[in-house]
Amino acid sequence: MESLFSTSTLSVMAAIAASLLAGYLVGRVRRRPGSAPSRRAESGQVDLQRSMEHLQKSFKDLAAEAETARRERAEMSRVLAVLPDLLRNLTSSVTLKDIHMAIVTIVRSLTDARLVLFYSAQGSAQGDILILRTAIGLNAEAARDIKEVRIGEGRIGTAALKRITNHQLFQEVKLHADVDMQTRLYNATYFRKYLETEINKARRLHRPLSLVWLDIDHFRSYNETSGHEAGDEVLRIVGRLVKDSTRAVDIPCRVGGQAFSVILPETAREGAARVAETVRGKVEAHEMPLAVNQPGRVRLMAREDIGRKARRLREAIRRHDRKYYVEDAPEISDAEYDALVDELKAIEKAHPELVTPDSPTQRVGGEPTKVFPPFRHAVPMLSLDNTYSKEELTLFHDRVARFLGAEVPEYVVELKIDGVAVALRYEGGMLRVGGTRGNGEAGDEITANLRTIRSIPLSVKAEGEGLAFEVRGEVFMPRKAFDRANEEREDAGEPLFANPRNACSGSLKLQDPRDVAGRRLDAFFYAYLPGRGAPAFPTHAQGLDFLGTLGFKVNPNIRVCRGVEEIIRVCDSWEERRDALPYEIDGMVIKVNDVSLQERLGATGKSPRWAISYKFPAKQATTKLLSIEVQVGRTGTLTPVAHLEPVPLGGVTVKRATLHNEDEIRRKDVRVGDRVILERGGEVIPKVVGVVTSVRTGHEKRFEMPKDCPVCGGRVVREEGEAASRCTNVSCPAQLKRTIEYFGGRSAMDIENLGPAIVAQILTKGLVKDAADLYALTEEKVVSLERMGEKSARNLIAAIEGSKDRPLSRLVFALGIRHVGVRTAEILADRFRSIDALRRAGAEELESVEEIGPIVAQAIADHFREPRNVKVLEKLERAGVRMKDERKLAPRSGQTLAGKTFVFTGTISIPREEAAAMVKSEGGKVTDSVSKKTDYVVVGEDPGSKADKARALGVKTIDEKEFRRLAGSQPPAGR
Repeated sequence: MESLFSTSTLSVMAAIAASLLAGYLVGRVRRRPGSAPSRRAESGQVDLQRSMEHLQKSFKDLAAEAETARRERAEMSRVLAVLPDLLRNLTSSVTLKDIHMAIVTIVRSLTDARLVLFYSAQGSAQGDILILRTAIGLNAEAARDIKEVRIGEGRIGTAALKRITNHQLFQEVKLHADVDMQTRLYNATYFRKYLETEINKARRLHRPLSLVWLDIDHFRSYNETSGHEAGDEVLRIVGRLVKDSTRAVDIPCRVGGQAFSVILPETAREGAARVAETVRGKVEAHEMPLAVNQPGRVRLMAREDIGRKARRLREAIRRHDRKYYVEDAPEISDAEYDALVDELKAIEKAHPELVTPDSPTQRVGGEPTKVFPPFRHAVPMLSLDNTYSKEELTLFHDRVARFLGAEVPEYVVELKIDGVAVALRYEGGMLRVGGTRGNGEAGDEITANLRTIRSIPLSVKAEGEGLAFEVRGEVFMPRKAFDRANEEREDAGEPLFANPRNACSGSLKLQDPRDVAGRRLDAFFYAYLPGRGAPAFPTHAQGLDFLGTLGFKVNPNIRVCRGVEEIIRVCDSWEERRDALPYEIDGMVIKVNDVSLQERLGATGKSPRWAISYKFPAKQATTKLLSIEVQVGRTGTLTPVAHLEPVPLGGVTVKRATLHNEDEIRRKDVRVGDRVILERGGEVIPKVVGVVTSVRTGHEKRFEMPKDCPVCGGRVVREEGEAASRCTNVSCPAQLKRTIEYFGGRSAMDIENLGPAIVAQILTKGLVKDAADLYALTEEKVVSLERMGEKSARNLIAAIEGSKDRPLSRLVFALGIRHVGVRTAEILADRFRSIDALRRAGAEELESVEEIGPIVAQAIADHFREPRNVKVLEKLERAGVRMKDERKLAPRSGQTLAGKTFVFTGTISIPREEAAAMVKSEGGKVTDSVSKKTDYVVVGEDPGSKADKARALGVKTIDEKEFRRLAGSQPPAGR
């Protein structure tokens, strides 16, 4: 807004606005609703005479300033337009017409006076509102003749003011103004608001609407060379000519700098062109105060030009996206890039019909999804066989060479990005659908999430327009994005991501694309599958080159090699340099380059014969073991953790490592003070894999597991046959903290925002003593927690309340029964249907349930015999937590698999989850293990030991075709 006012206008306005703070004047008086008016407010509202007396005293000062004021002359009569908006919130007893007439009465008497109008309404909670009008040459006689004008319950009075320097009230008024003070045309804010209104009106009434865009050529250079005063005069002249060239219904605006626009309701393009030419002609014919150049030339931007402007912006943004995300060679600053995006958003908002599916503004959109539909691969997306040594690489090369005869093939060696494999399909040059690898035959369709990744083009360059093809690649989380994500999770008290690959995988499965966009994922592409009309290439490397020309991000570190010796040299080189990369790699991929040879080599059931991956050895480092800390887990398990001298390992600085348990420490003979060998294979906390005994000094100390809990002092026991030692105190604070975290976890009651930091605080403050106490928390209780505002407190309590209606299986899992995971909890919920029935079941009855063995059965029975656990269940029930599954058990009429139990082994063409859903929809159930109670074992490609066990037990085995016949070939409704 400030750019729409000249410097001279600002100085006059600032002087007038500042003088409103003079003590005797009304000022801006605030008081609480219902309180009596202050003595100062009363004097300003009632005693107009005092204002008149001071007005007369100010005449001499004002006369001395008259010459200066003339130089700063600035008309502000349009500022009066904000008065109705300011008064609308103060009183309903005054009509806008009354206000207008009262102002006109005063202003007509003071045509050339600098004055302040003040309005006060009785009972106003905000006090008095001040409106400004500026002019030059105060007329004392006219001022003395002004009378107090009453409006309903309020009054309007006048006073002349001294020139001082405070801007406060001017800023308040300026924010409400919708008029450009230089040209007296509507400003950009009003333009945007009114344009949207007119567009909606034109659509509703099916009437034409045009927009003329006018720009003064060479204005900026002229303004700099001739001075701002001359430039301001040009703007005023052009503004007047624009206004004189339009109808009363048209909306002429100054939209910023030297740009003007006219909104032309009910006007077609031809009419808009005539208006533009009229303005251009008048400007050219007018004698402008130009010191350089020819008279200003005004150009028209018609409706088609706006479409071209949007296209140019989209092309520019895509080009800069490629430069930044694909080529790593940005050409503009972030601020310049954001300005391009903002400009495109503004055009698309004003013209929704111009929005295209591949617009950069459409990357993040759509509603969150609850279920990802299946994504079927037209060509199986096979995984690669792994090798872990140079000898295995040589064997791979020998197999390929034997198959092809004497011919020595050419290979392509690529970095093996540690991420998630995806496939994307393009038709007509546009991204249509994308999904994950899944089992190779089908994965999850995650198009909306993939669109949020800036290195994935929504449309391809001209070379790819009209083509149908598929690309495959690896989505990954760069190291910086991973570190930033973990910093944010740590600040929020959430569990850290184990590694970038896990973080990437979890991000792509988020239900809301806006959350995925915040994870800052990236992608490289490594395969091109031509479709209809798309060119095919004789080599894999040429296909990758073509992807690069279409705008896809192809990893630049690709080598074409001949012979296994060269392959090994490339692998060794990258094993040494991998930590310098901004993303993680876990090996190399070796592929036969010739596509015809790939086809000859073919594939096994799981992997292609023409490609293999070489996995780097796990990263290791040595450092000194400073101490061993014993941590207590949810079930009381004591876990020893090594504290180390910081050492770089795999791109991070390692300070801690897991030692697993007492037996592992003894087996490896780990002692405090030892030089230990660390290995990091993807976990957040690396593990100690060995000791450098040759550097021992004799001062190292053996570790002994404590007999008492290091947290609560409770007795520690180690049961026969178990490696873990446990604290026996069920009230141990460490156990309680992790029990509550577990209870609110994603797979349990899924209480959002209940992270470790919040749990620690509510325990420290004594707000909860067990998980059931969560449901007794209130906003008033939690708002005092650190970093907990009113909104956060409200959200947390709402999340706790919403968790009461979770499925029964989640509650069973949330109780934290030893040996009961998610799958076992589902089995127990399906079998017993209520917590009460599960509590009454003894170990023998529990053991009779499919997949429940004697150890698990006894652990469940022991859990419900513990009085503390029974008390928690009673409190949960009183709090209103769902304690039973109220779904009807009766099978639907016609369910073909009612009461039948299935087990799957090997690979079939549909995802396991979908096959299980097909069984359940027909009344059957799916288990993970084979027993005599199993009815069918579905055997796919490359089956495991379950097929052998089925034959040994005499359980019927069927193939996928027979399974589809039994279950019906269509997936269940809703998938």
